[in-house]
Amino acid sequence: MKILNSYFFSRSFWKNVLYALGILLFFLFFTVSCLKIYTHHGRSSAVPDLTDMSLEDAIHLIEEKKFRHEIFDSQYIAEKLPGVILDQHPLPTTLVKKNRKIFLTINASSPGETEMPN
Repeated sequence: MKILNSYFFSRSFWKNVLYALGILLFFLFFTVSCLKIYTHHGRSSAVPDLTDMSLEDAIHLIEEKKFRHEIFDSQYIAEKLPGVILDQHPLPTTLVKKNRKIFLTINASSPGETEMPN
């Protein structure tokens, strides 16, 4: 026990502890720095309001802002023009990073067929 106790208070033990802490702090700093670069931390853009735009104009605006798009759903509303955007997710003015996918709901060109019972 006396030998172990004397080792914990020796100069070589504390030198090794300081080396280990230095290496640990270096790797921690390196990892955090790499994550900030990889995830584009702090760099975001506002999603434009695409509602009531034609699909072609909306796609042009989405690509200009460096986002991606996917038509998620379609509904038929007779008062709206066919092919206009009814809804979007994420909502307008939401801050997102580039290359984010924007899901669109568009107005269908004709009402869906409903199956009627005999």
